[in-house]
Amino acid sequence: YVYDLKNPIRLDGNNTDWAAIRDFKNSYPMPSEARSDNSVHFNQLLGKYGDYLYVDIDVVDPSPIKRSPNNKQLTQNDHLIFAMTDNKGQLQRYIISVTEDGWFNAYRYPKNTINSQHVTRIKSIQGVWKTTQQGYNIEFRIPLSLLGEQLGFQLNTVSDLQTKAITHQISTSNLLDVTKLGSVLVPSPEIEKILLAMSHTHSRLWVVDRHQRVIARVGDIHQ
Repeated sequence: YVYDLKNPIRLDGNNTDWAAIRDFKNSYPMPSEARSDNSVHFNQLLGKYGDYLYVDIDVVDPSPIKRSPNNKQLTQNDHLIFAMTDNKGQLQRYIISVTEDGWFNAYRYPKNTINSQHVTRIKSIQGVWKTTQQGYNIEFRIPLSLLGEQLGFQLNTVSDLQTKAITHQISTSNLLDVTKLGSVLVPSPEIEKILLAMSHTHSRLWVVDRHQRVIARVGDIHQ
């Protein structure tokens, strides 16, 4: 579920401006899936403001490894892959892989493959990668015009500079199969306008979808 943000998010890697919805974070791996030897995990927040989906991935990783400046391989270091359907229902996959802290653009994989040799830089998906005391923070935004009804993330981390092999893979859902990709629910301004027109002082109205998720609400019966 994507939460409506009342204030804009400043893309700076400092997630203090997510305080209003911090209690709604999702943690991966989930407690039931976590292994005792897995010290790597992340918290995820999703918010909507204006025409953008904002994403905050707060990673705990005791040995983070960035990409070497001259290395064109995007997957021999810590990196984030995300997949989503576009507005036509087609599966699109992207990767975030950086050589240093600071501003980045995501890269899009070619259709039907995750071969990182032929990726395309997507300037409209932009954000900041920032090292923290416990690992690093990945804060970025995606134009809602690129986003359909499904979305998933996978964090891959590397612990050995020699082998550069991926040691941890943490996924929110299956990124390779569109039928198994996680669903994403963005608040609807149109529905909220209808609710506001229907509401009055002593009522609280909710609209839920077929999965019993609240997609809009207005009013407060506690008053």
